[in-house]
Amino acid sequence: EDEQSATSLNIKRRVSGRSSISLNLSYTETNLQIDTELERIDRYRRYQIAYQKSLNSALLVNLAISYLDRNSNSSILNYQEGRISAKITKGF
Repeated sequence: EDEQSATSLNIKRRVSGRSSISLNLSYTETNLQIDTELERIDRYRRYQIAYQKSLNSALLVNLAISYLDRNSNSSILNYQEGRISAKITKGF
């Protein structure tokens, strides 16, 4: 049987009438194959800061920078990942 526990903190603040900034922090721990010789514990730490701007009533721009740190008791599965993303959404 597997177990998973998680916690997160999300903060969002309006910068102006049409824009906001948010900070998301999360931690997840997953225990896989408990009480077997293949038991593994994975820990994920995620950090993200995002900026959202409404250009008009139909266009929304979202810019984000995120970082993921995965730590496992199996060292071959450890990694860190950084991402930068931009998204434009048009409502109809």
